[in-house]
Amino acid sequence: WAQPNKPEVELQQGQLMADVAASLQIPYYIFSTLEDSNKISDGKLNIPYFTQKTQIREYIEQKHPNLKAIFVELAYYMQNWTGYFKAQKSEDGTVIFALPVDQKTTLHVVDVDDTGPVVREILNNPDKFVHQDICICGDEIPLKDLAKVFTKVTGIPAISKTPTEEEFRSILNQTPKFIQDELLDMYKLLQEYGCYEKTKDWTTGKKLTLLNTFEQWLKKSGWKGE
Repeated sequence: WAQPNKPEVELQQGQLMADVAASLQIPYYIFSTLEDSNKISDGKLNIPYFTQKTQIREYIEQKHPNLKAIFVELAYYMQNWTGYFKAQKSEDGTVIFALPVDQKTTLHVVDVDDTGPVVREILNNPDKFVHQDICICGDEIPLKDLAKVFTKVTGIPAISKTPTEEEFRSILNQTPKFIQDELLDMYKLLQEYGCYEKTKDWTTGKKLTLLNTFEQWLKKSGWKGE
């Protein structure tokens, strides 16, 4: 995201980081990756920040097979609601969780603050996890249930909404169109294929340490839709 109009930079930097780690014989190398959206969708979806992390991972495995690499894969950030994809509010104060996915779409979500505890557990016994994927995901929850859980915790009225493509683009009207396109493809990925490949166990991080569910994150953060 530092240079979104130059996605090749992330690939170059990721490969260089792996080269340096291998040359320095770093004991263990933890790399944060994502699913291969191009492969999963048979080339229908263009999400560079997904596919390039996959390409970096493949580079690590092929170019540096002796590097003790461990791969972590974070789900959709719960903190997105407080930042880039900030929840909206109607005139009567109702909080609106708006994402361009079907109401029944199950979202895998994570409290980003849980990343450190998972990595700590990995480093307590790193050889066990070399060349493995560890999914850092605290909860799976349908879009329609986000508002219900929010109201349960905060007492504030909320709704979950599926905006049209045009409505979603209007929300991001200060964002370049090519980024809007990539984000829409990301949400298509989440709706049609999910955050993780079907064969992948999204609970691997939860098996290492306690991770916050969406409800627990709301209670911990005290966020009330601001």
